[in-house]
Amino acid sequence: MPLTARGVEQAEALAERVRPLGLSLLLSSPMTRALQTAERPRAWAPSAGAGMTRLLLARHGETLWNQARRYQGHGDSPLSPRGERQARCLADRLAGEHLDAVYASDLERAWRTAEVAVGARDLGVVRDAAWRELAYGRWEGLTREEIARRFPQEWAGRQADPAGAAPPGGESRRALQRRAVAAAERVRARHPGQTVLVVTHSGLLMALGAWLHGVDLAAGPRPPSSHCGLSAVRWSEAGPVVEFWDDVAHVEPAGP
Repeated sequence: MPLTARGVEQAEALAERVRPLGLSLLLSSPMTRALQTAERPRAWAPSAGAGMTRLLLARHGETLWNQARRYQGHGDSPLSPRGERQARCLADRLAGEHLDAVYASDLERAWRTAEVAVGARDLGVVRDAAWRELAYGRWEGLTREEIARRFPQEWAGRQADPAGAAPPGGESRRALQRRAVAAAERVRARHPGQTVLVVTHSGLLMALGAWLHGVDLAAGPRPPSSHCGLSAVRWSEAGPVVEFWDDVAHVEPAGP
């Protein structure tokens, strides 16, 4: 029996955690096969030097709309009690990290997570709309079932073209990916040689992660993005190198 989507995410997270120990896992998930066979951009060649920026990327904590499985997009929903705990877990995970700057989406669920994650550091959180979630337009606040019922043609169109089709009044995943890469490039250019935390959203992280891993948004499974999961990317003028992706070892397990 094949792994569920959650099982794939758990296997991928385990692979990232054991990699520093010199171990490897032989996984047969679609995500692993895609990452093993995908052709990475030339810019992936490692580069050292004072100009290298280290980006720490995190997703916000769980929200009330996450619990209700509602599309959030540019709408906002406060962190749930579990989301607040997840943010504190992220703060514990980052306690030993030196941070030079902190950015977050200007949506509350992201900047609130960032404020908690910063802890006692004397660092303000720069709120930047470029790090927002994908805009779902008229679908925001609705569940998948409600969208399919109210917008059957648009829903079918997005299933047929998941990367290029946009929700009514929203944006496509390809447009989101361009926005995400541009935002990351700007942070790199502003903070050469520094370590920067960015707290953002699932859709943006999956789009950026696909670009970083050389996975086509239309063809390959997108890298996972868990609540308060942490990823690290070293980024120089030569390009980015991923250290690890969606580390969740510090996050409390989800409830039943």
